Amino acid sequence: MTKRFTVAAWAAALMLAPLFGHSGEVPRARLPQLVVDTRGELVLDERGSVRYERWLLQPPHASEHIGMLMVLPARLSTRKEIAPFEDAMGAKAYDYRRLSSTSIVNLDDAMWGASLMVEGELSAEKNAEPDVHFVVDDTGGVRRALGLDAGIPHVLLYNCHAEIIHQHRGGFTPQQIEQMLARIDVALRGPPCGAVLSR
Repeated sequence: MTKRFTVAAWAAALMLAPLFGHSGEVPRARLPQLVVDTRGELVLDERGSVRYERWLLQPPHASEHIGMLMVLPARLSTRKEIAPFEDAMGAKAYDYRRLSSTSIVNLDDAMWGASLMVEGELSAEKNAEPDVHFVVDDTGGVRRALGLDAGIPHVLLYNCHAEIIHQHRGGFTPQQIEQMLARIDVALRGPPCGAVLSR
């Protein structure tokens, strides 16, 4: 990562953000350095076997336009809460080589027995969308570093400079889905990060 951002800077900006109003604009705070050492990113080998690698959030690559970070509790209710948004994303058929998408699943935020299903579900999703990143966080370090509430799904959009440009907490209404997709669409119509960062 070429730039290192402190958790303290993120926390200071977060105090000004309307996190409890569901979707909305937040100050242009930058993401802190986010690392998952225990488990980490789920990777499938050529035989489809699962292994895990240490994960570090990277700014969008030169060919990407925008990043999306989903921080999700490993609970059965989570799927129901984010299903409308995921369905809308699927209908848009985004190219994940242009949209950097990472889902962080918090096992420390799991109801009993839910963690047993996580690996199988993520493996199936990874097979379906190989360019999407799936990360298993045993300790909930990412959620705590971002100051996010436990037990609730969170979706954050960030730009080429790793600045938060849109944030959502909890389930989705149709209007909130439209707002999130509109931000993604605008970014995808603009220049890629390689061009933005070279200015």
